Parts: sequence; structure tokens; C-alpha cells
Amino acid sequence: MEKANRLKRKKRAAAFMWVMMFALLFSMLSFVPAPPVQAKSVRAAVVVEVKGNVTYTKSGGSKSHRAYVNLSLNRGDAISTGSSSSVVIRIVDREDELTIGSNAEVYIADLLEENGGKKSKVKAWAGSLWAKVKSLVSPEDEFEVETPTAVMGVRGTQYMTLVDPVTGRTTMYVAAGIVEATSTLSIGSEGHPSGSAAVYPAQQIDMDLRAQAEDLRILVYYAEPKAIVESASPRVLEAFLTAIPEIQAENEGIKNRMQEQFNQGIRQPDDRSILRYLTQDELDNVLRNFDALVTELVQEAVRANKLDPRKVDEVNARITDPGKRIDLTQPPAVDRTAGLDPAIERLKQVNRNTEASPARLERLRMEQAMRKLGPYLAELAGERNRLAEENRKTEDAANQRASEALMNQLSDSERRKFLENRLKLGEQMNSNTPAPLAGGGEPAVQVPGPVKPAVTVKQHGSPVNGFIHLDLEMRHFTNKEPFYAVEAHLVYNQSELNYRQTEKFTNAAGAVFKDRQAAETLTQHKGETQNELIYAASQYETGPDQPVDHIRLNGSGLLARIPLQVLDSAANTANVELVYVKIVDKEGRTVYELTSPQSITVITR
Repeated sequence: MEKANRLKRKKRAAAFMWVMMFALLFSMLSFVPAPPVQAKSVRAAVVVEVKGNVTYTKSGGSKSHRAYVNLSLNRGDAISTGSSSSVVIRIVDREDELTIGSNAEVYIADLLEENGGKKSKVKAWAGSLWAKVKSLVSPEDEFEVETPTAVMGVRGTQYMTLVDPVTGRTTMYVAAGIVEATSTLSIGSEGHPSGSAAVYPAQQIDMDLRAQAEDLRILVYYAEPKAIVESASPRVLEAFLTAIPEIQAENEGIKNRMQEQFNQGIRQPDDRSILRYLTQDELDNVLRNFDALVTELVQEAVRANKLDPRKVDEVNARITDPGKRIDLTQPPAVDRTAGLDPAIERLKQVNRNTEASPARLERLRMEQAMRKLGPYLAELAGERNRLAEENRKTEDAANQRASEALMNQLSDSERRKFLENRLKLGEQMNSNTPAPLAGGGEPAVQVPGPVKPAVTVKQHGSPVNGFIHLDLEMRHFTNKEPFYAVEAHLVYNQSELNYRQTEKFTNAAGAVFKDRQAAETLTQHKGETQNELIYAASQYETGPDQPVDHIRLNGSGLLARIPLQVLDSAANTANVELVYVKIVDKEGRTVYELTSPQSITVITR
């Protein structure tokens, strides 16, 4: 089950392949001993609350562990929440907080201090999240939340992010401050109107595949509390409720600024927003919406039983102005037409007409069906993988018992001869030599098809002094598959084989990364019954004026020769599995990925 869970995590990572390729490259570069080009210091976040099933994975690792209060998180770490679970993390040196709801996946992409600026960036791939960000002090400070379809950059604000785990569709609601939203699918050139949109309080933006080639302002609307409450986790809504006094205070500053601009003849807060108000009444309606949408969202959450009314009373006790307290009995006066720029509204109408085309409607129906079927498909896939794994284990166990019964009937010399022949047979089956015809004669003429690159594992030589050696080999790679970094995972029973950790892994002569400006590591992780050995290698650069090119193979090459100690409890043979391999280029794009395990039997005596 331990191995099945690991493989499930690998396949799930493949579903978000385009992000994990960067995580992989950065994790492997993290151990590179090159001197930094610029002074950097590492920052940290800390877990301040855990409810339910919350796990984390450290940078470069593959094992998940239970999260706990005061757990320190750094760049490259990932955190996941289960059903009815949540976690709150705080960035230590700024006290920015992220409240992460149930069934969420969040990756810490950046926590650095560089050139006087503090850079914080997290990537949310599923679930709901409430971000409470203090005002950024330095012009060099950055705080971003990225999803599969959007990047939200802020300079002090409070907002909610909702990510559909199936389609990647992102909804972002701004409660206080201003958020600059940018599409990850098609970022416009500098100054191009489709590059970004400024989302103001009481507004939301919905970003999906439509954001690829459109003005992002047409995706900004006044918030729809009912839809937000349906998708948001109760803990995220509670964090929003608790922050309302601070939300109101921050929005007062924005209201005053917009009023001052209006008094100076400025009719738009900025050219990236959807707002344009020609009269004082229009501006007043816009500013009233700031508070009215907060009340409407609270009312909707209470109506849906996602917020306890007693919590609302506790928050009202902290609000000194009676006129700003949340009234659950009176519907707020929300004007969803207030201050909307007519030019943007015309663009929205054109977009709606385009969306009404048969092709568009069909795509929307397919997306809706995928959202409904997503959990069932994932459950079926997990059950199928579990059954396949159990069948494979049963078959392996039966083969092992039959092999041991045969071995017990052989003499020592016959046993060794049998094992050597079986090893040779396995190598022949992995080769491309055509088999002879059953009746003798020449092999049949075969039309060669395209040969795909592959990474394989095999035993090198015979056991020596209680050790065996495994060769990871790259096969059939060409100049069309240049690469820069690689990571491979091997699994074996900890009662049979062991890797002796040394300060530095020394690879065999002629290996792919040998004698290059590269770093190679071997790290063994112990599970309950099995060990997982991770080989990681990456080239690196020592400065911008010293670039390092990709590696190109024309055929095959030795990736790594790995020594494993044979333990006293091991039998004459042992099983080793190559469970995962990923190779990326310099930009982090995937060149090759193995997700289906390869299993071999090695001779240990």
C-alpha cells in the first residue's frame, strides 16, 4: 500500500505536469554548490493551525508527512489537505497568513530576500485559500499567488482564491485592497491591454481557458456570493469573517483615495479596472458596494450553514461603528451596475455572443460534465491501480515461491548456473535483437518503427564482497531530446538491500553527468518495509556570463551505477523496481517521464 500511495502521488503530479517540471528542476538545483550571483537569504513560513488530515512534502523529497503546529516550511515545500481539513501558515518575517481549506494542494515556490526585497510566491493547484497580506514596505517586495490559469499580485490586501481541481478554473474575490490578475496562459506584451486586470474590492475575476487571448477586464464582475460560498471551505469563510474589521479599515483608505481622485477630475481609479464614474452618485454607489458585498457574502455563508451566526456576533463586537456591523436580517443594497465602464461592458457583450456559439456551449457542457465526473473517475482510476498492484504482487509472490522451491532442489553449482542464465535471458529480452524463427533459419524481416527514448535499470556484473551494482541507462536518446537535469526513484525491500549513505556520490567513469559542471546525489528514504532511493543530477551555472548548454546523447548512455549492500537476511535473489523517472531541459520542460514501474530480479549471492 505504501508503494501504491507513492505511485498515486506521482500520477497525480503528472496531472499538473507543467508546474511540477519547474518544481523538479528547482529542487535538484537546490543542492548545487555554485556561488550565488546575487546575495540572497532564505526565509521561512510556519504552520500555526492544523485541523484534520494535513500532510507536507519537503523540497526534493517524495515522502509525505503529517503536518503539525510550528512546522517550518521553506521554498520548494508542498502542503496538501484532505476532506474536512484545513491549515493556516504564516510567513515569519512579515506575518502574512494563508488559510488553506479542504482538498487543497499548495506549493511554496519562493520565499527569498534578495536585493532588499522580500519575495513570497505560492502556487495553488486545487481548493480554496484566503490570503491576508500586509502592506508591502519596499518597492522590491513581492507577494503572488499562482493557479493553473492565473497569477495574483498584491501590495497589501485580503482576498479569496478558489481553484477547480479538474479544469484549473480560478475564481478570485477581493475583499480589501487591489489585486493585479494576470493570465498564466497568455501574458500580453508590456502595455498590451490583455496583459492584466486590476480587481477592486467587491469584485471577482473568473479565469479559465478564455483568458488565453482576451482582455482580462471582461472577466471581472461584481462578486457573486452564492457561487463563492458553494466552492469555498468553511474554514476559509471563517478566516474571511474574522478579518472583516481589518477589511473595513483597509477599504476606508481606498475609498478616500478614490474620492480625492474624483475631486481632481479623475473618473477612473486606473486604466486596468472596470470602473468609470461620471457623477458623485455613481462613485457613492461603487463605494457602498465595498461593504454591501461583504455583508451579502456573510449572509449567504450563514444561510448555507458554512458559518455559525455566533461567530458573526463575535466579529460585530470588534466593530466600533454600529453602522458597519453585519446585519443578518436585512439584505444589503448592492448595485451591480454601479460605475461600470461602458466600453468594457460592450466588450463583455461581444464575448457573451461568442460564448453562445454551438462550439462554445458544447465545450462548457463538457467542462461541467468533467467536474461532475472528476471524483468518480479518480476513484475508479485509484481502484484500478490498486487491483493491478495487488495482482502484480500476487503474481510476483507465486513466481518467487516457485523459484525458491526449484532452487532448493539444485546443488550450489547448478543454482549459480541457473541464476546466471536467467540474468542473461533478461538482458536479451531487453535488447532489440530479433528472435529466430521457431523452425530455424533467418529471422523474419520486420519494418522498423520509431524507437522511443527510455530509461531502464539492470544489474551490472555479479555480487562482489556483499554488494551488487545497478545500472540506470538512457536508451535511444537523440539530439532532438536535449536535457539538463534528471531524477530517478528505485524501490526495494529494506530487509534485503541497503544504500550506504556517503558524503558524496561518485559515479562510474563515462556516466552522462560525470566530468561535467553538474551535481549528483543519491538519497535513501526508509519506509515501513521498503527503501526508496532517489538519484538526482543537474548541471548548473556559476554566473550569467558562463552559460552551460544542454546535454545531448546520440544513442544510449550510462546514467548512474548504483552500489547496494546485500543484507544477511536477503535470499539468493531480490526484486528492484524503477518506479519513476523525470528528465527536464534547462527551462524545466519535460523531456522524458516514466510513471509505469519497471521490475527486475537481481542476483544477490
